[in-house]
Amino acid sequence: SIQWGILVTGFFTGYFGDGVAAIPLNVSQLIQGDFAAAAALISLGAVLGKSTPLQTLIMVFFELIFYAFNFQVGTTMLGAADMGGTIFLHTFGAYFGLA
Repeated sequence: SIQWGILVTGFFTGYFGDGVAAIPLNVSQLIQGDFAAAAALISLGAVLGKSTPLQTLIMVFFELIFYAFNFQVGTTMLGAADMGGTIFLHTFGAYFGLA
């Protein structure tokens, strides 16, 4: 899920920025991919033991897309400052797992 997180966060960063020409692979992008995977792990805790591996894979696939979109809208359009991933990482992961 870290690799998928790097791709979707890089795509939405470029989409809300200057366009998607190429997704950079730097330390900042690796950390954003790590945070996206952590949001999926938080959601996994809510459905642990109740979902099959295929259901978990589908959930993580769509969750990381919505997480990256939510993160970019919150930081670029709303101007929210998220120190350490508290707002976007923990609350999004928890509410996505409960939904």
